[in-house]
Amino acid sequence: MRAGKTVRRRPFHAGATDALGNAKDDWGDPEPVAVFGWQPGSGQASGTTTEPARDATTETLLLMAPAGTVGLHRDRWELPTGPGGATQTWDEVGDATDLSLGNPFSSFGGTTINLTRTEG
Repeated sequence: MRAGKTVRRRPFHAGATDALGNAKDDWGDPEPVAVFGWQPGSGQASGTTTEPARDATTETLLLMAPAGTVGLHRDRWELPTGPGGATQTWDEVGDATDLSLGNPFSSFGGTTINLTRTEG
C-alpha cells in the first residue's frame, strides 16, 4: 500500500504560556505527513454538549498512515477538503496506534490515529 495523500500535523506544545506567564494551549507549525487516507469514525453525534441552548455536532475520523507515523494526544491535523487548498482542522484523541506491532486482529500493518471535530 502506498501513502499517496498528504496532511499536516501541528504538534501540541504542553506548558506554553502567554506574555503574562499564564498557561495557554499552543501548537507548532504544520508538518507534512504522508498518509494512506481516512474514513469516518465510529460515531457522529448531535447535541453532545450539556450546555443549555447549544446544538453541537461532533464528528470522528480514523486517519490511516504508515507504520511509525507519530501522532500524540491533542495534536491538531489539517486535512484537505477539496480543490484550492482548503482544509479542516481535526483534534487528535489519544496517541497513535501502531498496528504493525503484532496485532492479530488487523491485516492493516500501519498506524491509526483517532480524530474528532466539533461544530456549534
